[in-house]
Amino acid sequence: RTAEIRRTAEDALAEQQAKYDASAAESDAKLQEAAQAIADGQTKVDDGRAALADAQATAAAAFKKADKDLAAARAAWSAQDADWTTQRATLDAAIARARSLGTYDALKATFDAQEAALAAARAQLDAAEAQLDAQAAALVKRKRDAAAGFAAKAVELDAAQADLDQARTEYATRKAHAEAQLASARAELEKGRQAIADLPTISWRVFGRADNLGYADFGSATDRLVAIARVFPVLFVLVAVLIVVSAMSRRVEEQRTHMGVLKSLGYPAGRIAGRFLAYAAAASLLGGAIGLAVGFAFFPLAIFRAYSALYALPPLLRLADPVFGAAALAAAVAITGAAALAVGLEELRSPAAALLRPRAPKPGRVVLLERIPALWRRLSFTWKVTVRNLLRYRARFLMTVVGVGGCTALLVVGFGLRDAVRNIGTEQYGGLFLYQAAVSLRDGITDEERSGVAAAMEGQPGFAGTMDRRIEAVDVAGVAMGTDGADGESHEAYLFVPADVAGLDRFVVLRDRRTKAAVPLSDEGAVLTEKLMEKLGVKAGDTVRLTDADGRSVEVAVSGGTENYLRHFVYLTPALFERLFGAAPVYNGIVADLSDPSEAAQRALAEDVLAQPGVAAVTLTVDNLKKFSDTIRSIHEIVIVLLLSAGLLSFVVLYTLTDLNITERTREIATIKVLGFFNREVSAYVFRENAVLTLVGTAVGLVVGAALSGYVVTTAEVDVVMFSRTITPGSFAAAAALTVAFSVFVTLVMIGRLRRIDMIEALKSPE
Repeated sequence: RTAEIRRTAEDALAEQQAKYDASAAESDAKLQEAAQAIADGQTKVDDGRAALADAQATAAAAFKKADKDLAAARAAWSAQDADWTTQRATLDAAIARARSLGTYDALKATFDAQEAALAAARAQLDAAEAQLDAQAAALVKRKRDAAAGFAAKAVELDAAQADLDQARTEYATRKAHAEAQLASARAELEKGRQAIADLPTISWRVFGRADNLGYADFGSATDRLVAIARVFPVLFVLVAVLIVVSAMSRRVEEQRTHMGVLKSLGYPAGRIAGRFLAYAAAASLLGGAIGLAVGFAFFPLAIFRAYSALYALPPLLRLADPVFGAAALAAAVAITGAAALAVGLEELRSPAAALLRPRAPKPGRVVLLERIPALWRRLSFTWKVTVRNLLRYRARFLMTVVGVGGCTALLVVGFGLRDAVRNIGTEQYGGLFLYQAAVSLRDGITDEERSGVAAAMEGQPGFAGTMDRRIEAVDVAGVAMGTDGADGESHEAYLFVPADVAGLDRFVVLRDRRTKAAVPLSDEGAVLTEKLMEKLGVKAGDTVRLTDADGRSVEVAVSGGTENYLRHFVYLTPALFERLFGAAPVYNGIVADLSDPSEAAQRALAEDVLAQPGVAAVTLTVDNLKKFSDTIRSIHEIVIVLLLSAGLLSFVVLYTLTDLNITERTREIATIKVLGFFNREVSAYVFRENAVLTLVGTAVGLVVGAALSGYVVTTAEVDVVMFSRTITPGSFAAAAALTVAFSVFVTLVMIGRLRRIDMIEALKSPE
């Protein structure tokens, strides 16, 4: 179990480690991608700001040069304008002096030329001024456009910077979250590694296919069926031989005259008997073929369906075993043929003249009751005739008693097998084990956890008490007289050490199965379960060897045996355990008693206890009873098949023997009818004998069935189960009642046969 837990934990840890590595790698990749994107964006923003600064500087230099050039141009224009003004003033002064001197007219042409030159200069100056104004306006517009472009680029760069800042914030948040998740995952991994490291050292035990519970249980069920199959066919064959002998005797009796004719004609006895052999062989072949068809089709299917309710089985393959079928058919032919030859040859020993005449009635003899006058005189005439006829036909008496007794014994065995398995579950869990729940504790459970388990139990409404126990699997072998058990093998059992020996009887009953006397548990020796003592071949006072899972072996004396039906147990006191193993027992389980043993109360207890740390498992009585009931149900269905077969065989036996009785005594019955016996008296004359023989056979069958049932029950038992060894009175009564019922039914059927006897034909003399 520890190895399985470790392997499961390591697999889970490896899976978590793989998930952690994948998550960490994915998280690192995403974080690196986000960081790279942020870095690239910051680079682009920085480059944009540098480009903007360069553009602004270039524009500023260009605008400064343009302003300087424009200022220089305006300064040159101003100088030219001042020069033009000076020239105008000079011209105006010259014109004024010329007018005052009277020389204006002579100089008018010169003045006009100068004025024209000044006007042209003014026009040029005005054009230059307009051009300067246009340049100034264009420069202002260029400055305004450059400022707007620079402002837009700055806004764009600010927005990009804001996005980068937000991305940096998200990156920091995501990184912190991822680191927190990874830290939590690392903590879980470390916790898992620590849990694996805290597991105890693993000890490996290799189990084969036979150690699988389902496989072993199915094998045990098959062994039980095989054990039953070894017994019942023998009984059926014995009764079938009786029926065959009776039927062939009747057939030979019917052919008596014909045999005499053939023998008188010179036919050898072997050839005449061969006719009966051929008849018997043909009937056996036909009946055997029908039986094989029904047997191969019905019985395997019925048994398979019974076990399909318990196990997951593949579809049934209905394969008829030709070897087995041929052997069964050959056995049937051999039995009927041998019976036919024996009866025919026995009859053919008589001379032909004797065979041609009807068989003379057997002479009457003085019976034992006639030698007791006081009793004989008290019998009526019809009862005297019945007693004489019973003892006169000794062969029929023996055959009827054996046949009816055999069928009754089969019925008793069937009912006994049902009784053997019907109540052992409730007897084990209720009569011997008085607790309702068994709690298994984990290794290394702390005192605090143990107290929590106790508190959970005590908190149940129907709580009545608990007891600590140590339970572990051990191998037990007998060492009396130097042997290892009666069968040379050890057997697995459960070592049970109660913490409170004085209070053990509140939870487990140790008693003798036959006397019901209490078996004390003392420090002087171990108490073994009855079936385990039988398997080991030991008794009180002998010594057994106990070997635990760690390989430690100790020898202990057997102080007594206790009644037990399911599994094997060895009971030790704590003091004896400490003396044997050198250490006080560590109690790894608790048994709980509930004043309310209902399933709901047990489920509630299990639910609360399983929630406590330190609890490995809780086993409930109701679950054990259900599992055992499912296992035993298959045996019940097989028992029903056996009972039906035994009942049918009983009917056939009674019918065959009654028919043979009437056939053999047809002349006698016709004679008493001629003498004036009424039909009721004739029926009483014949069937009173059948009733007596049925009762005698039933009594014999009950005795034989009781002994045979004990053999069948012990044979059908498996290693870890002991069936009940007692048959209830109801089973004896049921077997007897069925036999009597079949007898009554056969009597009712045969009454018409008696009334239809042709007295003239029966009384004709062949002479």
